[in-house]
Amino acid sequence: MRIAFVGVDYCGQYGVVPPPHEAVWLPFAPTLEEMYAKVGKTPAWADVCVVVLAETHPLPLDFESSACPTVAVVVDWKTWSDVLFAHAPALDFIFADQSGVDRLTPFWPGKPRTFVPVANFSRIDPPAAATPLRDRPHDVTFIGGISPAEIFADRNQALAWLVEHVDEFDVRIMSGLDSDAFAQAMCDSKIVFNHAASNIQAGVNARNFEAGACGAVTMGERDNAGATTFFGEDELVRYCEDTLPDAIRGVLSNVDASQQIADRYAEKTTAPLMPRLLDALHGVLEAEPVPRRGRTHLDLLVGLCHGFGNWGEGARRPAAALGMMVATAEEAVNACPNDPALLNAVGVCMAEIVVELARLGEGSQSARILDHPLLEPERQWRRAAALDESFAAPLYNLGRYLIKRGEDSRAIGMLTRARSRIAEHGQRAMEPPSVFFPVWCANATGLDRVLTAAYNAVRFEYPEPASARTRMAALLRWRIEEVLGDLAMRRGNQDGALRQYRAAVDAAPTMATEALRKIAGIAKDTGDRARHVEALRELTALNPLDALSRTELLDVCEPSEPGYRQLTEEIRRLRQAVPTPRMFERRPFDEL
Repeated sequence: MRIAFVGVDYCGQYGVVPPPHEAVWLPFAPTLEEMYAKVGKTPAWADVCVVVLAETHPLPLDFESSACPTVAVVVDWKTWSDVLFAHAPALDFIFADQSGVDRLTPFWPGKPRTFVPVANFSRIDPPAAATPLRDRPHDVTFIGGISPAEIFADRNQALAWLVEHVDEFDVRIMSGLDSDAFAQAMCDSKIVFNHAASNIQAGVNARNFEAGACGAVTMGERDNAGATTFFGEDELVRYCEDTLPDAIRGVLSNVDASQQIADRYAEKTTAPLMPRLLDALHGVLEAEPVPRRGRTHLDLLVGLCHGFGNWGEGARRPAAALGMMVATAEEAVNACPNDPALLNAVGVCMAEIVVELARLGEGSQSARILDHPLLEPERQWRRAAALDESFAAPLYNLGRYLIKRGEDSRAIGMLTRARSRIAEHGQRAMEPPSVFFPVWCANATGLDRVLTAAYNAVRFEYPEPASARTRMAALLRWRIEEVLGDLAMRRGNQDGALRQYRAAVDAAPTMATEALRKIAGIAKDTGDRARHVEALRELTALNPLDALSRTELLDVCEPSEPGYRQLTEEIRRLRQAVPTPRMFERRPFDEL
């Protein structure tokens, strides 16, 4: 089998393909012919083309013309599903773990196939992994991300179940460790507690494999389709809220049997990924693919503009991608001059390019786009907003773009108009497909990415279109209100900021922990005890792991007030379970 890989072998798991198979990695280029030519091949050479991390990588403009089957390997398919959905028409098969197959099949019957595209990405192989379970000093350890709460709400709730049992078990919740401490913490623990960040994407993650390499018993949630399909009952210890303490007791009370579970689990997780991939690809070559269709201009723009989600703060789009964005945008505007959703996306792409060129010192190139009668971003957003007088996204995007350009007064006007459209038209304001600026290169804040991730999740959470659009409207309203609050604070208008932050909370309460933090901060500074307490109570209700808000609330409450004793007990348990002081450090506000 001859395999053409596209994308990024970011952890070296795909790098060694055993004979008699052959493989090449295709450098990024505008067309398949150019990509193959860069490695001395033609498109006819390959038996199959595999896109690694298809949800975070751009594709050539003619990818759907591939003569061989095309396969996407996806990991973070929920967070970056905008790109995956844009690429999907050009793909024959989509490899994901069982949770991904379950969620993606309704959209593309026949394309998703079960394959766990995860391995020991960190390449952990510590000597301490040989330590027997009975000699390990700690009972249960969780290591992973828990912030921001908007992203990790499901995981944090599961960790709250674990915290309830700190008096019976030695429990540690750890985050932000360097690589050596990370591995050592798993090798020091009999059990590694694992829980997906989101119930939507409840699958196999890198921690499953890292824990296996460290020789620990691994616990996974019982309703995790990805993990329970890949791991057998005698390999992974399953739990739910009600069974968690009994599951832990079972592991700790019979260490010899638990050692056998850990050994079987380690054998599976330390096996290389490539043999599994080759087996899956042989199945693809024997199957009848679902017919492809051409991607639309909107698909191409989304795939080019948004396909860099996992590349880190220092990432830059390849020069070829910038050229493809400009060429595709110009073609789209000429072909569909009256499509508001497409013009909105063109505006986002061009604004991203303008910012990126300026950062690269290519001011003259940036100026050419700003002077281009078809591509100038503000022109596109204004035209999109005029073509559909209920469409909110173009006005929001123009407001965010004006903030980036230092034109706060004009930005306030655009954001206010976007809010008015949502208030007047409701779900109709979100009917056209929407993409949001800034994407990446315009110094997007963390909350900008939270908005995109939450917006992408709607397609999985709300299958009924009206409900989905209602949720989308609430999400955009939340972000508009918080941005307006930040702009009010810039102008020293605390009362105005408080109104906007409260409106953000009212629009989407579960998304607004940052707005509540800002309300609490202003109230504390101004001595408004009632508002301070109210915001802190809301924060503690939203995040069961928020020890800092609980401590701050305890400081401003009287011992006689309701809930004081419960608050004291919650703080005690959290501080007992979280041994790393940095997890209790307050990160700076996420502001414009």
